Amino acid sequence: MFARKSTLLIVTEVFAGIAGYISFFLIARLWGGFAPTAIGIVEFGLAFVGMFSFAYDWGFREAHIKRVSEGKNLGKCIGTFLAVKIVFGITAIGLVLLSLFIWQNVLNKGFYDATKEVVIILFLFYYLILNIAHVPLATFEAQKKIAKRQISKSMELVVRLPLIALVVFAGVTGVKKLYPESTRDVIPPLFNWPGALSNLQRFLAAHAIGALAVAYLVGIFVVLLISLYYFRNYPIARPDKKVLRNYTTFALPVTLTAVSHKLSSYLDKVMLGFFWSAHEVGLYTGAKKFTLLLLFAAQAVSMILLPTISGYHTKKKYDLISKIAHQSERFLSLMLFPVITFLVIFPEQTMRILVSGTFTASASSLVYLSIYALIWCIMVPWRYMLLGIDEPVKASQIRLIGFGIHILLNFLLIPSWSPLASWGILGPTGAAVGSAISAAVMLVLYKLSLAEFTSNKISHWHLVLHFLAAVLAGGFFHVLVNVQGVLPMDRWFHLVGVSCGLAGVYVAILWLLKEFTDKDLYMIMDSLNPSKMMSYIKSEIKEK
Repeated sequence: MFARKSTLLIVTEVFAGIAGYISFFLIARLWGGFAPTAIGIVEFGLAFVGMFSFAYDWGFREAHIKRVSEGKNLGKCIGTFLAVKIVFGITAIGLVLLSLFIWQNVLNKGFYDATKEVVIILFLFYYLILNIAHVPLATFEAQKKIAKRQISKSMELVVRLPLIALVVFAGVTGVKKLYPESTRDVIPPLFNWPGALSNLQRFLAAHAIGALAVAYLVGIFVVLLISLYYFRNYPIARPDKKVLRNYTTFALPVTLTAVSHKLSSYLDKVMLGFFWSAHEVGLYTGAKKFTLLLLFAAQAVSMILLPTISGYHTKKKYDLISKIAHQSERFLSLMLFPVITFLVIFPEQTMRILVSGTFTASASSLVYLSIYALIWCIMVPWRYMLLGIDEPVKASQIRLIGFGIHILLNFLLIPSWSPLASWGILGPTGAAVGSAISAAVMLVLYKLSLAEFTSNKISHWHLVLHFLAAVLAGGFFHVLVNVQGVLPMDRWFHLVGVSCGLAGVYVAILWLLKEFTDKDLYMIMDSLNPSKMMSYIKSEIKEK
C-alpha cells in the first residue's frame, strides 16, 4: 500500500506538472521573444509574496501532521490548527502590505521591471486562499488520505490550464512597454474571436499579465472548494489550549526552518528580478519547470514519510524507521538518475524542442538545477526521518546552515559582478549553482546527524551503482548524439527515442549488477496497476 500511495502521489503530481508545462509551452511558443518577460513578471510576483508565506504557517503545518498522525483528538487538532491559520493569515497580509508601504513611501522606491504591483496584490490573495486550504490538505496528508489530497491539489493546474490558454490565445497589446527590446508592440490573437467575444479579447490582450495572475487565483480557489467538500464530515472542535501548547512545542524549533525554507524557495527569483530583469527570471523559470517535475517525486514520498515515521516512532519500531528511509532513498535514486543524466547531457536540445528556441539561453541553468533536484530528492527521506523521530532542533539547524550558504551564494553568484562570471556562472546559472551547492551541504549534514541512529543498519552502495549505471548509459548516448552525430536530436520523437534508449541501457546495466531485480519490477508493475489504483482511490473517496 505504501508503494501504491507513493505511486499515486507521483502520478498525480506529474500529471499536474504536465498541465503546468502545457501552460508554459503555450506562452513560450505563441508569445515568442516576449514570453520570458511575461513569465518572469508573473513568477516574480509569486516569489515576492511567497517569501512572506512563512508568516502563514510558522512550522504549524508539520506540527499538525505530526500530532494527527500520532492519533491525537482529531476535532481539537483541526479546530486549533484552523484558528492558528486564521490568525497567521491576518498577520501575513499585514506584513506584506507593510513591506509594500515601506518600500514605496518610506524608502521612496518604485516598482521596477519585474516588480509589478498589481501582480503582487493578486498573489497576496492567492496565498491567503492557499493558507485556508492547508487545513484540510494537511489533515488528509497526516491521515495518509492521499487520493483526497491529490485530487484536490491537482485541480489547481487543471483549472489554470484552460484559463491561461484563453489569455494566450487573445494576444498581447503594449508589448514594448513591458519589454522595450521587442521588435513589435502587438502580439495578434491566435484566431479571430467572434463578435460577442471581441471585447473580452481586447480586454485580455490589454491586461495580459494581470489575467495570467488571475488564472492562478481561480485555480487555487477551486482547490479550496474541492478540499472543503472532502472535508465536510470531519469534526471541528473549539481551539484547545493544551493542543496549542503541544503544537507550539513542536513548531517552535522548526520555525526558523519554515522561514528559511520559504525564503530560500523564492529568493533566487526575487534576486534575479532585482539584479537583472523579468527576462532573466523567465529564463530561469523555464529551466526550473523541468526540475519541479522531479521535485514532485520527493514531495510525494515526503507526504507519506512523516506520518509513517511518526507512527513507527510512537510505537518504538526504530528498525522500521531506518528501513523505510533507506527504501525511499533507493526508490528515488533509482527512478531519477536516468532522467537527471538525460537533462545534464542534452539541456539545449531539451529546451529547444520542449519549450522554444528563446529558452535555449537557460540550458546551463537546467544542468545545475537538475543536479540540485537529484540531491534534494535523495535528501528528503533523511530530513523527514529526523523530524519523525522528534529531532526538529537538529533539522532546523541543518536547514539554517543550508539557507545561510544559499543566501551567500546567491549574493555572490547572481549579480553581474559574480567572481565566476568568466566561467558563465552568473544570473540564472549562478542561482542554479548556488542551489545545488547548498543542497549538497545539507545532504551531508543530514546523513552525519543520523549516523548514530542508522549505524550499521543501512548501506548506501545503491547510490554508487545508480551513479555508475547513469554515467555509462549517459556517456554512451552522449557519444552517439553529441560527438559522432549518429543519432539525430532535432524533433520531439528523437528526444523520446534517445531518452527511452538511455533509460533502457541504464536498467540493463543495473540488472547485470544485480541492483535491479525481479522484485523491483514486480513492485513497479503492481504499483502502476490501473485496476488496483482505481480500487484504492474509490475506497478512500467513499470513506466518511
